[in-house]
Amino acid sequence: MKILFLDVDGVLNNDRALGRAARHNLPTFALDRHCLGLLKDIVHATGARIVVSSTWRVNGWKPGTHGHLLLVALSMWDLSMHSSTSLLDEAAHSTKRATRGDAIDKWLKEQSDIIDSICILDDLPPSEFGSLAEFHVRTTLRDGLTASTAERAIDMLRSRNFSRVS
Repeated sequence: MKILFLDVDGVLNNDRALGRAARHNLPTFALDRHCLGLLKDIVHATGARIVVSSTWRVNGWKPGTHGHLLLVALSMWDLSMHSSTSLLDEAAHSTKRATRGDAIDKWLKEQSDIIDSICILDDLPPSEFGSLAEFHVRTTLRDGLTASTAERAIDMLRSRNFSRVS
């Protein structure tokens, strides 16, 4: 199984989409069509399953939440969410500040399926992912997901790059 850990801000939205939303007095959770199209390309090229790691999952998936908007947008592009990571405070280890990498690591450890490859699409710096940084493809809020970052994600997911260490 191939897993794509998906952030939203700085991946599926960008300065262009946010600026357009502001000019038209739309909610600030505008998503960029081009970025969604590239996400679809990644998933269809690799068969990856989407695991949402974004803070957009924090308030759940009920109508009116960022999470619900994401689910609707994914379905409009013939995509779906396989799962989501736990909230960061649930993934914290002792008194250390929990990172998104901690939440992803926790999710990976809880899986019984064989995972062949992973990719983390996120605009956070690699230091947020600890030992998983090698699986990180960094995007920017300025551009969001681009053709070159999408191609890197496809290459990463096509390689059998992940093996679970107990």
